[in-house]
Amino acid sequence: MVVIIKVRFIFSLIFLFMQGLMMNDSLGYVRSKGAASGVDLSWDQSVIELHVLPANTQNLNKEQVFEIIKAAADEWNTNSSLKISLITDSSSYSGSGSNLRNEIYFAGAALFSQGILGTTSLVYDEITGKLVEGDILLNDSISFVLTPSESESSGRPYLGDVITHEMGHLWGLGHSQFRDSSMLYATFRGQSSLSLDDYWGMNAIKSKSSGSNTGVIRGKVIGSKDLIAIFASQVYLISEKSGKVLFSLLTNEDGRFEVSGLPLDDTYYIYVAPPFIRASLPDFYLSGSKNFCLNGDYRGSFFTKCSADAMGMPQGIYLSDSEKVVDVGLISIKCQMDLSQSYLGSKDYSTFQSSTTYTVPLNENSSGWGNAIIGSFSTLEIRDEVADKYTIDLRSYNVSSMRSAQDELYLELKMISQDLYSPFRGVIQVIRNEQSIGIFPNATGEMEKDNDGNYLLDVLARVPLSALAEENIFEVSVTPKSSPGFLLSGSASELQTLTKIFPSYAMMMDLLSFYLFLVNVSKKNKDGSYTIIGRKDHKRYDDNHYCADASKTYPVIGISSQKKSAPAGTSSNIRYSKRDSSIVGIAGCGSIVFGPPGGGSGNGGGRAFTTIGVAALAFLLTLFVYYLLSYLRPVKNMTFLLSKRAAEKNQTPWIR
Repeated sequence: MVVIIKVRFIFSLIFLFMQGLMMNDSLGYVRSKGAASGVDLSWDQSVIELHVLPANTQNLNKEQVFEIIKAAADEWNTNSSLKISLITDSSSYSGSGSNLRNEIYFAGAALFSQGILGTTSLVYDEITGKLVEGDILLNDSISFVLTPSESESSGRPYLGDVITHEMGHLWGLGHSQFRDSSMLYATFRGQSSLSLDDYWGMNAIKSKSSGSNTGVIRGKVIGSKDLIAIFASQVYLISEKSGKVLFSLLTNEDGRFEVSGLPLDDTYYIYVAPPFIRASLPDFYLSGSKNFCLNGDYRGSFFTKCSADAMGMPQGIYLSDSEKVVDVGLISIKCQMDLSQSYLGSKDYSTFQSSTTYTVPLNENSSGWGNAIIGSFSTLEIRDEVADKYTIDLRSYNVSSMRSAQDELYLELKMISQDLYSPFRGVIQVIRNEQSIGIFPNATGEMEKDNDGNYLLDVLARVPLSALAEENIFEVSVTPKSSPGFLLSGSASELQTLTKIFPSYAMMMDLLSFYLFLVNVSKKNKDGSYTIIGRKDHKRYDDNHYCADASKTYPVIGISSQKKSAPAGTSSNIRYSKRDSSIVGIAGCGSIVFGPPGGGSGNGGGRAFTTIGVAALAFLLTLFVYYLLSYLRPVKNMTFLLSKRAAEKNQTPWIR
């Protein structure tokens, strides 16, 4: 006899107010998994029929509610083989029991913990991961608004943000911690529009053919000289072309990851970090750990070669028609951020008032003429707005041979930090022949905004190359701005600014103000776009087999692997557990599994949901600790410089 074990999960979207501010959280797409088996959850049909019951007690117009639900379904239906088909239904909702019918409806406050806007309940086969039912419940006690603009002015949640998020759970996605993802577990401006991360996630569930013009990057994240696999580590891929984190995912129990469908003719830089808020992830990942360093947790770091001269220079993985699949081998987690010794030598730690110029190494060959550098600022450098200064010498670059008569060539610079939660704002200035030829993002010093009103910190700068080779030497400064402050000690308006820069800044903002600085040569196309024609030639990829960090690393496996399976058909296959909140800070997230849906016993399952709480004391404690620790900025490797800095400024360096 075949026994189907069904488990019901409930995912919740949380709306958190702190001092009247709308908060949000973010990191990469995450598949929902069976709590006991660890199997990925997915539908085996191509169409999900969703019965819409728009009746509510908040006097929300039913027709408008339906149109919002339809818009959310259209977002998820785009570019996917799995479709949500809406069915209008005037009947009442089915209640807490399972009826094998997918529904979206407003439910009473008794079914929600405080602050929860909506939940998605999934019923699935524990053995196969096949989803058999999904219900979206919207909190009928919440005063939702029906337009984003009304949410902006009133501070009340926009219904479309909530529904779009919950439909991601209906698809089979768990909470993401990726900035700008609709699957963040708390609301934010623009959440009703899907990000690239959301598209990656849904295509992983119902994958469409990526075609022959895409590539694959795979590897394994490890720690310590014993090369122990790191489970539930977050892997980011940063696109050189866009200057954005294009993809992010969690490593498997064996430390491995694989990213497919990547656009070709692009270079990708790998950044590895522990997840910020594990409690918001599916239960399968909850056993993942990060306290593998002598001084505590490992930190976010870039994939670099082992040699000393490669320190602070991330190695890029270039995908092309001739090399579509790249296995980078072993990537070590790190306890500190690696910076170039030459770069550090350009900083004056005795005065913090000035710095010398660091000459950017460039590959002098036909495909080279670019580089990638990790930069960093201390708190005092940010306070005094002390710039990093670079010399970029392109006088040997043969401009005439690289362009036709109509082509315009540019020095292209990207400063990338925001997607990695690095807390600083920078301005790039480019000087040629002792004259400024550009200040970026603008000369006014104002922060730019995206279409949803969120502030943008990353900077893109392009300045034209001269036809006269001797003029193509540039002095570039990256100046950190002291405003807005990132110590969480500012006024309410300053903290409100932070919410428009970093989702859930108090829990996810890095203690180190660092940036990835990309140097390229680009060509302007007739349509106004740009193509990179000069990039660093990374040649072969060296893994971290011989320079693995984090000496305290120990083996960790997923929750499902820790559970002993009983024979199929026995009652012990059904597991119930309760996991309370384990996060201390502004927001605590917990996932709780209850008994079988609708009561009873037998082949039922568990009910899980995510909740968030607000603790004023924890918030104040977070501010105090963060304020102190912000003065302990990691830099890296030149012991005498750090000792000098510590002695003269009475600070404790955090970088080896």
